[in-house]
Amino acid sequence: MIRDAEHDDVEECLELGHRMYLASQYSSLPWSSEKCRRLGHAFVEREDRYFKLYEKDNRPVGFCMGGIEDLIFSEEHMGKEYLLFTSEEVPLVGLRLMRDFEKWCIGWGVMEIDFSTTSQGEDERFEAFANRLGYRQAGRHWKRRL
Repeated sequence: MIRDAEHDDVEECLELGHRMYLASQYSSLPWSSEKCRRLGHAFVEREDRYFKLYEKDNRPVGFCMGGIEDLIFSEEHMGKEYLLFTSEEVPLVGLRLMRDFEKWCIGWGVMEIDFSTTSQGEDERFEAFANRLGYRQAGRHWKRRL
């Protein structure tokens, strides 16, 4: 079942988020539970932020966080997926959460959604997932750690 996250859910999502962090390209950077906690509570409060959980047996097994962002060159808005965590124990959780996020974005009148991954070694799997949702690669992302 998908439902809105509440303040009481933030701690449990921190544990799930930490698992995602450990598998990401950011795992070499220091983890800050306090920063993530503040972010989670802020997402619960802001109406232009999406923070929903997928529950099984009354506990979260996945969550998605996103928001509405202004396009730099236009008055249009876009949806931005920030975090999508899914547990392997429940099939199709990511698909269900992303479909729900898309509906939420449509309600805001966005023109497109930006969706990416920071997981390492999951490129083919992520590409198949994104393609199944109808997303196509749009450019490349470059970064340099300083």
